[in-house]
Parts: sequence; structure tokens; C-alpha cells
Amino acid sequence: MKIKTHIVSALITLMILPISAIAQSAPSAVKGIEAGFKNGEVTVTWEAVTSDPISYYRVYYSGESILDNEGLYDDFETTEGSETSLSFIPPTGMSTLFVSVIAVAETGLESEFFTDEALVSLEEESDVPAKNTPPESPPKAPDAPKKNDASVVRLLKGVVTSPEEMKIEFSSSLTVDAKGAPQGLKIEDPDGEKLQIKSITIDAKMVTITTETQERGKVYKVQFSEPFEGKSGQPLDATARSVLLTGHKDGSEPPPP
Repeated sequence: MKIKTHIVSALITLMILPISAIAQSAPSAVKGIEAGFKNGEVTVTWEAVTSDPISYYRVYYSGESILDNEGLYDDFETTEGSETSLSFIPPTGMSTLFVSVIAVAETGLESEFFTDEALVSLEEESDVPAKNTPPESPPKAPDAPKKNDASVVRLLKGVVTSPEEMKIEFSSSLTVDAKGAPQGLKIEDPDGEKLQIKSITIDAKMVTITTETQERGKVYKVQFSEPFEGKSGQPLDATARSVLLTGHKDGSEPPPP
């Protein structure tokens, strides 16, 4: 699990253009999560979310309960599309694994985090229970599981904590040169208009971003790039360096359509 330590903080300011969009609702929460362990792989299945067109799902896992630990997790895997199953090789040294799933709609909005989870034993092999409804198409072979790579820094998750604050968590401690930081972080809405960043505070693996007031329900893409890097000089992962976040429920009113 993640341990929070204190390191040097950096403060920067960015100016941007105004923003506008119409509020959207997030997809329903993922339910019916089940998991089994066989032939060295964990296979997870869940019920399809039908409230919105789904782009893909994220499967989170941890050695401790995700629901009982305020959403903390060890890592996650991502489906290629809207399929409702995923297989991956679990990390070594664990006897049990807790698994949870969220849906990401084609609009970029995410379902509620971690409303259901499954517990799977990694010491005894077991099949995932069969679903009551047959799959719409033959199951596809799972992709080769991703391996944890300590030589790069991955963006793990982000959360909006207030109308003027976002928290982004990375796999390793992060650092940045204050002068170059404005070129290494941007927050944009679907129209490409930027959200003003007032300050950035780096606390080991956690980056706290203070922004101008977010628009309620608007989807923002938080994108990191160089000169952000790991504390030991590791580069940012080429694909896991951005996250989509929805403006806080107490944010500003969206403009009329």
C-alpha cells in the first residue's frame, strides 16, 4: 500500500483561457464483480454498465480491502474496450487479492469509485463463477499482462477534493524544476480550453494542484510531461501520465446551452 512521506514542494502559476461546456452525468457504478485464480492468472468478471456507452473499464487490485481503506490500491489494469472480463498475472508475495472495477464512458466520465469488490485467494486455484447471461460474443484471449516497471513513474489515479483542488497520485516520488514546471502540466476541457493552475505542491507520490474554480460536471484532462520525473531520475511512463477528472459538484454553474 502507499506510504505518504514529505519532500520539497514546488509552487508555480499558469494563466489560461476561459472554459465552457455542458454538464454531463457519470455512468452507473460497476456491480457483480467476481474473481478467480487459475494457471497463475487472476480472471475478473463484472456486470456490464448500460447507463452510458462505455469506452473501457479499469480493474484495480490491492493486497488489502480497497473499500475499507478509503480507495487505496496497489495498481490497475485496463481493458481494450467495453468487454466485461480481464485476466492478468498478480504480483508475487501475496496470498489474497482484493479487486474492484470502474467504468469509463465514451465522454471520459468515470463511474463511482469502488462501490463493490471481490476477494480471490492466490494459494488455491478456482474458476470464476459462470454468469447467468451468456456472453454476446466468444471470449477473446487476454492481452499479455503489464509488468510493474520501477524504471518509470506511472500516474495511478486522480481525485477532485474541492472546487479548487485536485490530487494526483503516482507510483513513485515525483520531482520537478520549478522554472520548467509550467511546461510540464496542463489541465484542459474537451474543447481544448485550459483550466488555470494557481499552485502545485509535490508531497512524495502525491501532487496537489490548486486551480481556479472548476465547472460542475465538466470533464478535465490532467496531463503531465517533462520536466516532471521520478525523484531518482526515472522518466514518466509514456502512456500512464494523464487522467480524466470531473469538476467538483460544488463547482461553478455550467453556462446555458
